[in-house]
Amino acid sequence: MITPVFVDLLKQDAVRYFKKAIVTIDGVDYEYPIDTTIVKENEFKHYIYVQDEPVGVINKVVMLDELDRELMIKEPNFNKGDDGWYIAFKVKINIEEVEELGDQGTVGSDIQL
Repeated sequence: MITPVFVDLLKQDAVRYFKKAIVTIDGVDYEYPIDTTIVKENEFKHYIYVQDEPVGVINKVVMLDELDRELMIKEPNFNKGDDGWYIAFKVKINIEEVEELGDQGTVGSDIQL
């Protein structure tokens, strides 16, 4: 049986991977920090606040880890005026324990995320 403690530990680890976002507006990349993170049950949301300037089409938003590896990508292609925008990245964690008969009749567990 997978315990709630294990699920919570996995969620906490996953939240920490995300460090910043690169937002492409009219073909130019801008770096933004994660503004807010909301964690509840088996999901979390990271919010990026794109400031008033620049104005243009948001072509792409990429969430990065501390090594600048791409973790999530959105390509919204919407017009951004001179108001600020919040862009949300929602991650839901589903964990399932799978029991199967192993070699020589032993029972093992695999965790699928």
